[in-house]
Amino acid sequence: MAALSMVIATPFAQTKQDPQYATPLKTPYRISGTYAELRGNHFHAGLDMGTAGVENIEVHAAESGYVSRVKVGPYGYGRALYITHPDGFTTVYGHLNGFAPKIDSLVRREQYARQSFAVEFFPAKGVVNVTRDEVVAYSGNTGGSGGPHLHFEVRETKSEEPVNPMRFITTDADNVPPTIFGIKIYALGDDAQVAGGQNDRYLPLAKANGRTIDACGEIGLGIHCTDYVARGGRPCGVVEINLYDGDELVFHSRVDHFPFALNRHINSHIDLGESRRNRRYIQRSYVSPGNKLPIYGTTNTPTTIGEGETHKFRFEVIDFAGNKSKVAFTLRGRRNKALGQRPTPKGELVRWERTWAKDTLGVGVLIPHHSLFEDTYIDVSRTDRGASLPPTFTIGDPSIAMQKPMTLTMTVPDKWKDLGRKVFVGQSVGKSLTYIGGETQVDTGARVVHVINAKVSQLGTYSIGVDTIAPHVRINNKSNALSRDSWILIGMTDDVSGIANYSVWIDGKWEVFEYDYKNNRLKAKIDYLGIGRGRHTLRAVVEDSCGNTTERKWTFNVN
Repeated sequence: MAALSMVIATPFAQTKQDPQYATPLKTPYRISGTYAELRGNHFHAGLDMGTAGVENIEVHAAESGYVSRVKVGPYGYGRALYITHPDGFTTVYGHLNGFAPKIDSLVRREQYARQSFAVEFFPAKGVVNVTRDEVVAYSGNTGGSGGPHLHFEVRETKSEEPVNPMRFITTDADNVPPTIFGIKIYALGDDAQVAGGQNDRYLPLAKANGRTIDACGEIGLGIHCTDYVARGGRPCGVVEINLYDGDELVFHSRVDHFPFALNRHINSHIDLGESRRNRRYIQRSYVSPGNKLPIYGTTNTPTTIGEGETHKFRFEVIDFAGNKSKVAFTLRGRRNKALGQRPTPKGELVRWERTWAKDTLGVGVLIPHHSLFEDTYIDVSRTDRGASLPPTFTIGDPSIAMQKPMTLTMTVPDKWKDLGRKVFVGQSVGKSLTYIGGETQVDTGARVVHVINAKVSQLGTYSIGVDTIAPHVRINNKSNALSRDSWILIGMTDDVSGIANYSVWIDGKWEVFEYDYKNNRLKAKIDYLGIGRGRHTLRAVVEDSCGNTTERKWTFNVN
């Protein structure tokens, strides 16, 4: 068997338009995520700079400019800062713990004016100017962060598309080639075969590299790979993939930029079923007609292998530093004549460019045009769960990617018809129902019925549920005697639909409390709130997504 080829290549050249920025962290950091790394429903848009579990490290402006956007919220980037530079680029700093005073004062003003912790605003040019290397924020672990780090992005200001930050700042040398784990061969045509069978086959590297595999008919290929910026680091992302059939380049992808509006198209770029079932990110080397990612070149179509033909394939994967790894294998056109064409899938063939509406078995399904990435067979089935529970409906295969949501319409049971927004559509996972939402309405057709409509973003199994249980709210402080350095901690959880809104008043005045959803709590520091010494009364009101509310009162003293 041939050895896996690993080549240290030349780094991608910088363009003349790329300015050189200062590194936003002046203390040592470790790259824990790279640009174009594959993530759930999106490409990673920036560079994650790990801070070894430490928060509140000074974050410096990479270049002079002005603060053009500030966004604060419990999810996503948490606290995020956007600085626009005169060179045509904007830098983004995410998962921050806090902002420099001149920015923080604007944030607090907006929060109190709107009576909301979550705010987003866009200062005009010249309102908040910053200089290169100025301290503008402090690193943290807010939003969807999985640990303390700085998320750093560079975007083209005009298009708002993210580009690779490693083009703009100096990082430690990367001499680690990408890692190839295996390949996958897809039997795409009705009469296609792989290794004597009609199913797709995943082959680990040891069973693929240098090997000959029987395959016939219309065949697609995919590669399972990742990149490590440093040995012993976490898996990151490759930038470029090339597939050769002999000396002919038959597939090319390279991620230099992408619009956020096309983020979900990553689910067509990868094998979504492998990702969800086996946690393998396999990047396919053929492109669905609805996949509009601007990362592809050449033809990018499946290969047809006739009987007796031999195709020598070679994948090359390249990271941003130019390190390259290869895997080569041969597909031999040999057919198992005992097999005929595979059975036609269940359901109706839905054309990806057309709207599809179906009303059957007690559920209405509306899939707008361009919601799918390719023509797909969709079967609708029903499972009854007895008189006490509504039925579940399975619409298609959840491993099939969607770029836009579909609408489901279900009948609300008579016993729930007066519950209004407490009735919801949920995704059925095992014995549980994950809240999605929906709107109820009265259908006055042949007979009056109550129905609920909900938009869902993936194929799968759905049903109706009801949430009449209010959130659980408690005071987490062990004592009501607090100092100026103390934090007020309010725990809150919800069993079904999740926390939607909350407000906290102290002595009748609304106050800013941060929603730390990863720890199921609200928190605020006494000295940040500006509360004086003495006795105070707190009132918290928490509402879930179905409108159930809980109120808690607490009296405390500040020493």
